[in-house]
Amino acid sequence: MIRGRAGFTLVELLIALALAAIVSLLAVSATRFAAMGLDRVSVAAQRLEVRRNLEAMLRHSLEATLIAPSLPNVAPLEGDSGKVTWLALAEDGHPGLYRDELRLEGDALVLLRRPETGGVESRTVLAPRARLTLSYFDTAWRDAWHGKAAPPRLVRIALDIGDGIARPPIVVRLWATRQ
Repeated sequence: MIRGRAGFTLVELLIALALAAIVSLLAVSATRFAAMGLDRVSVAAQRLEVRRNLEAMLRHSLEATLIAPSLPNVAPLEGDSGKVTWLALAEDGHPGLYRDELRLEGDALVLLRRPETGGVESRTVLAPRARLTLSYFDTAWRDAWHGKAAPPRLVRIALDIGDGIARPPIVVRLWATRQ
């Protein structure tokens, strides 16, 4: 009677190890591809959040354009296709009437805030790379708004923040013109 040997042959062990290595390689590759996809989604979501925050801040600030009857020779809003200035009440803990300005400095989109009575100007960079085009609507769209006692009904902000995504312009209806 011949007794059978217990265990595996060397060839069987090598085949089992090769199969385990292939399965491990596939699992690591799948994990790497999933992580790369998650990174792409995360970057896209971050860009979208930056754009939404910027749009919300611009809407909030411009919608609060103030007509100050106590300042008869001060235009509530003036602008051209490259910059816009408007009167606003500050909401950041420092009361008073401010002249805000949105413009490009080089390629950076900047918001300036100056107290109307004089004082320290604050400067905030909203986007380090941007292109800006402004237009104003009363009875028709115009590229400039100067010397008018009332602000326009709408302000259109065509903004490209350099993320490679084409988005529609931001159209803001001013509170000062609402009926």
